[in-house]
Amino acid sequence: MAVLAVLLFLIFGQTGCKKTEAQPQLGENKAWLSLASPGDDARPVDELVLDSTHETLVPINKKEGWPLTQAGPVAVGIRWVDAGKDFTQFTGGQVRHFREVYIVSFRQL
Repeated sequence: MAVLAVLLFLIFGQTGCKKTEAQPQLGENKAWLSLASPGDDARPVDELVLDSTHETLVPINKKEGWPLTQAGPVAVGIRWVDAGKDFTQFTGGQVRHFREVYIVSFRQL
């Protein structure tokens, strides 16, 4: 009986998900933003290229202050969360890999 009481205490005495736990802080990454352009050979979606890894990210959302036009790549600071989808594009005989991300914060540098 005592074993059953201890087992029940262990099962029901455990705390559930704590919503007050601190969320991990996302570091800001420097990247270069290139906006989508019309045309067959142009970028079909906005792209962010990270300075640190040269990885190409495709944002699935646009934050306030997102530029509408540009003359060339724009330096930006971003905080992002991986959206869990990678994809590959074949263009002009080249293979390019992209990762979809959700932009948490955005600012032009």
